[in-house]
Amino acid sequence: MKHIILLNMLVYFLGNGIAQMQPIKMTSSLNGNTGYTLDAENFSYANYTLRVNFITLQGYNSTLQDKTFTNIAPHGKMQVARLTRESNATLHSFNYNYTYFIGTALRRMPDTNFVYLLPSTPGNIIRVNKAGTISERLGIKEENPFYSTGFNFHSGDTICAVRSGIVIELLDQNKEGDKQNQVYNINRNKIRIEQKDGTIATYSFLSPIQSLIELGDRVSAGQPLAFLNKESDKYHVLVSVDYLDEKKLSAYYFKNDLDAKRDYYITLPVKFHIDQNTNAVINKIDAYTVEHPVNIIAEEMSKKDKKKLGL
Repeated sequence: MKHIILLNMLVYFLGNGIAQMQPIKMTSSLNGNTGYTLDAENFSYANYTLRVNFITLQGYNSTLQDKTFTNIAPHGKMQVARLTRESNATLHSFNYNYTYFIGTALRRMPDTNFVYLLPSTPGNIIRVNKAGTISERLGIKEENPFYSTGFNFHSGDTICAVRSGIVIELLDQNKEGDKQNQVYNINRNKIRIEQKDGTIATYSFLSPIQSLIELGDRVSAGQPLAFLNKESDKYHVLVSVDYLDEKKLSAYYFKNDLDAKRDYYITLPVKFHIDQNTNAVINKIDAYTVEHPVNIIAEEMSKKDKKKLGL
């Protein structure tokens, strides 16, 4: 007599930030008398990379290869695997867990020559500070250097998108200015935007913000994202860009999930438009007058959007 044993699924999450809800859900369903179908659904506005690990697989053939990563598109559902019963098997059972990472796993580093806008309104003067990690301050070399740029704003200033993309995370819960903390805390006010090439731009704030966007919004380069409307001792914004690296992700092991260093993301040095003659990675403290050249704003626009703006 053949028995089918379906064991409980174990779900793990690994990514940047803290998820308020599970964005990815996997389900299994009977596929007639031949076996099961495993599906994954993405409830978020971001792309996610999924990996499934079979703890046990007896009496079934799976279409899913070991260590395979699957991209799950925003608000999409797709078949991840089919399990087909082996006719000569006396025992049929399967048990799996799965994990997901925000973003699309990229095999190659994105173009680091792409030019970003300074994150403010044209004509505004902002002071720029090169930001780094605590390890860097202590002189500790890191395998993956952390690149980020800190911007000093003033009360009433508007924060603008450095590049176009989709708003995938929006935290504006901190209603009071941070008067003590001297380092950036990524769990405070934050906006994350997934960009066309698979990179994710993160805007971290040390002061309260009034957001002008919503989750799922498609924003253009230079579009206002938020303004600083509450009193604070610091009006600092940290901008960083990272991506999920497929090579690093391939070394991921489920058994080490809870102790993982979460170093599967690589940050990129961002080249900003400084003036009409200069596009460069900012590596010194200085003040700059913001410009929003039309050619940079239109760089990733569709023909339809360009036509609307008369470009």
